[in-house]
Amino acid sequence: MSRKIGHTEAQYRKWIKEGRGAGDNQDYKLWLTVYDALSDGRVHRL
Repeated sequence: MSRKIGHTEAQYRKWIKEGRGAGDNQDYKLWLTVYDALSDGRVHRL
């Protein structure tokens, strides 16, 4: 099974279009979310 190496150019364009990394104070949207982190397929949530 292949592993993801990194994020694609299309993903970065999508995030910019969503307004990630922009805004001030309460309107600020984080650039990365927990779900954007690459993993090897195992999921553990508390």
